Amino acid sequence: MGCPPDLIVTVEELPRFNVPADFLAQFEPVSFEIEIQTPGVLGTMTFAWRKLGEENWSQYYKSISAATWTKTIGDVFSSLTFAARAYPGYLTSDTFIVDENGTVTGTGTGLTVSRYSLPLQTCQAVTSEVMNLLRNAVKPPMLTWGDDFRQHAADWVHAILRRGRGMSSTDTGMGDDNVLKAEEAAQKFFWRVGQGGKPDNVTDSSPSADGPMIQAYPVSRCLRGWGDAY
Repeated sequence: MGCPPDLIVTVEELPRFNVPADFLAQFEPVSFEIEIQTPGVLGTMTFAWRKLGEENWSQYYKSISAATWTKTIGDVFSSLTFAARAYPGYLTSDTFIVDENGTVTGTGTGLTVSRYSLPLQTCQAVTSEVMNLLRNAVKPPMLTWGDDFRQHAADWVHAILRRGRGMSSTDTGMGDDNVLKAEEAAQKFFWRVGQGGKPDNVTDSSPSADGPMIQAYPVSRCLRGWGDAY
C-alpha cells in the first residue's frame, strides 16, 4: 500500500491543527553528555547520561560484549552506538558531548549517535494507517487532500504522542479524555471515507471519480443488534 508523496499532516502543521506547541516542545532534541562510570571493554563498561547543564546523572547502563553495542535513550530521542575498543577499552577520563544534530565531540572515541524525531515517526505511522483505511476509496499516491484530513490526522498523532508521555485517568484528566475522543473520531472519519468513496476534495491517481472502486460502496444503517467496525 503506497503513501502520498507528503505526510497527511506534517510536524510543522501540527500546531495549526490544535496540537499545543508547548506540548510538542518536549520532543525537540537537546544536547547531552555521556560519562563512563565503570571503565573497561564492552561487556564491562557502564555509562550514564544527563542533559547538558543538568546536575544529576541518569542510572547506569551496562554494555554488552559485541563488535558494537547500541543503546537507545528515549528521553533524548537518540540511539548510541559504542564500538569495541581494545583493552583497556573505555576510560573514565573519556568525555562525550552530543549536540542537537547528533554530532559527538569530546576526548573519547568509539561513540556515534543517531537522532530520531518522535513526532515525525508518528506522522509517518498515522499516514500509513490512514492510507490503509482508505485503500478501497483512494488510489495512491494521493496528490491533494483537504484540511479535514489534516485535522483528523493531527488529532490521531496528538493522541499517540500523549500516550507515550503518560496520560491521566479519565476521571482526573478531562483534557486527556478529549484527546482520546478526538483520536476515535479521526479513526471513524477515515474508515467511513474508505467505505463511502473518494471525497471531492481529494485528488488521487485513479482515473475514476470514485477512486479504485468500480462504484462507491452503499452506506446504510447496520442491522439491529450489529455495530459497524467503528
